Amino acid sequence: MNTPKFKLEAPTYFPNVRQAGAFLSKAAGIEIFCATDCIYKAMKNKSHSTHGYVVERGADKRIALSKIIKNIEVQ
Repeated sequence: MNTPKFKLEAPTYFPNVRQAGAFLSKAAGIEIFCATDCIYKAMKNKSHSTHGYVVERGADKRIALSKIIKNIEVQ
C-alpha cells in the first residue's frame, strides 16, 4: 500500500482557524468561508491536506500551515 508523504516548506503558524483561513483564502484564491471549512475538514481527514497545504494543530492549539512542495510515494 502506498502512503502519501509530503516534502514541505517551513510551517506558518496562526493563533486560530479563522486567521489560518484568511491566509489560505489569499494563497489559494478561494472564499474565506470555504478556506476555513476546508481547514476544519483537513484536520479530520487522514492526509491533513487541502489546497496544496498540510494542516496541523499543535498542543498549544495553534494552527500550522505548511506548503506542499512535492508528493512522495512511500511503499
